[in-house]
Amino acid sequence: IDVAQLRAAVRERRKVSIAYADVNGQTTKRTIWPLALAYFEMSRIIVAWCELRGDYRHFRTDRMQRAEVQSNRYPGSRAKLLADWRAQEAARASAAKAAA
Repeated sequence: IDVAQLRAAVRERRKVSIAYADVNGQTTKRTIWPLALAYFEMSRIIVAWCELRGDYRHFRTDRMQRAEVQSNRYPGSRAKLLADWRAQEAARASAAKAAA
């Protein structure tokens, strides 16, 4: 996967079509709206809105079998979508903490 293309898609608000393998190796085709690229010790992830799931998801780049940047842009503001994702993550963390 060309990470430079993914970074450009984030900056330009371009949709990306991916073939993504889950932990069991099952592949799904998805269209995502990439919002951020994060680097961890052993992996890179894309924070994105997933059209298939209708929700925010995290996609490991090492599980992407194919990524094609589309010419069309996703709607709305990237800043607003990132704020919504952050709020959702904070709510999930609070719920997990309360359940523990």
